[in-house]
Amino acid sequence: MPGEIIAEHVLITAGIHVLERMRHVRFMRCHVWKPNVEVRVSIAAILAIADGGRYLLIRNWRQPEAFGPIGGVYKHREEAQPELEAMQFRPEGIDVVMKNDLRGFLPRRRLGRFLKWFERKDDREMPGDCLRRELREELSEIGLENLRVPAQLALRRVRTVCEGPEVVPGQPLFPYQFRLFEVFALVSSGRRMEEFTRALIGQAENHPALLLAGAPDIVSGRSADNRMITQHSAYVIGKKRSRPETPTFSRSAGT
Repeated sequence: MPGEIIAEHVLITAGIHVLERMRHVRFMRCHVWKPNVEVRVSIAAILAIADGGRYLLIRNWRQPEAFGPIGGVYKHREEAQPELEAMQFRPEGIDVVMKNDLRGFLPRRRLGRFLKWFERKDDREMPGDCLRRELREELSEIGLENLRVPAQLALRRVRTVCEGPEVVPGQPLFPYQFRLFEVFALVSSGRRMEEFTRALIGQAENHPALLLAGAPDIVSGRSADNRMITQHSAYVIGKKRSRPETPTFSRSAGT
């Protein structure tokens, strides 16, 4: 038994080392190949809320014809501004709603440093803060502000998905993009949380801005009643998207 435990620990450690090595090689390329070309970056948290074999999606205010998972990009604190400026990070949004979003542009050679900063968890939102804010905002946008979001969200990390850096067709000004999605599930942590989740699922049965979609619908990009589903919705069910990214950044589904 002790030998098996040691062997398992060695395998896990080796696996982590291999993954870190692969990621290091990926970002080393950005130092060599077109290091000064800007890459669009976006780091988001999204919720995989399941009801049997269906997943809760919401109409996106930036792409009203499409439905996607609840969630959005993390925000940084003002204290992070000097370090982000040192990385030549340029925010994408200029309005109040998008202020301090971790969504913008920086030179390709800065991408590895940017992700290391994010992983330190300094001067930026934690997952619970981000998703609670997104829940309040998105429910308010569709007239469900009466659904009171619990003060504390109990979350379970489901998966983390990295896209790119990759070329996005149809973007001559900023052709490269890197996106990171952290996917979480709500964990039952008492009556208040259970009541909120049940109420949210109940609203989705009839509310025009909510959709309960099965895995085949998410993969195909269309619900049974022909409503459009965003590409990154695929990450609530797995680590791969089945369709290419929409070229237009400004109308991407919250990411």
